[in-house]
Amino acid sequence: MNSQHESMLGQLESRSYRLSVDHGLIDILVGAVLIAFGLMLHADLDYMPVIVFFIGAIAYPQARRRLIEPRIGHVRLHADRVARLQTRKWLTFGVLLIAIFGVLALRGLGWIDYPKSAAPLIVTGCFALALAVAAWLFGIRRGFAWAAIVLAGGLIEWRFGLDYGLSWYFSGGLVVLAGLLMLARFMRANPPDTGEPNGA
Repeated sequence: MNSQHESMLGQLESRSYRLSVDHGLIDILVGAVLIAFGLMLHADLDYMPVIVFFIGAIAYPQARRRLIEPRIGHVRLHADRVARLQTRKWLTFGVLLIAIFGVLALRGLGWIDYPKSAAPLIVTGCFALALAVAAWLFGIRRGFAWAAIVLAGGLIEWRFGLDYGLSWYFSGGLVVLAGLLMLARFMRANPPDTGEPNGA
């Protein structure tokens, strides 16, 4: 009986966790970072990903408190899951920073453009792999779609000889659009709790 109770609690917690991440804000943030990479690679705005990343890190918790928590409340997870998520969060944070500064360093050394024809595949492939790993770590299945979009953009850019970095605008814009649609659907499906009984 205890094992059945624990199983039910585990399922309930998993559903609560999915609800707490399936609102679109994460997608908007990821898409904005992708667009920032496009600005770095295509428009030579080298520190744009760093700027957008840190703005997003500050703005995301505020947006979550204003838009998400009034609708679903503050989801409290088991201490073990919280600890695992925190470890994964800092790991992802570190890998992303290494990726950003790694690309900057390679650009500064001139290595990222050699061979130039393969650069879109190398950069988008590495970033797609990072997105897929993050999606697996955090249990966000649509993150694999983000990875596929980024990789597809790199393949199109390489195959048709498009301007280097141009595909990141498309990939990022698509992810942002999906995030906005998801956020709109989430807000319609979860009206804010006014504290009044239904029918009042």
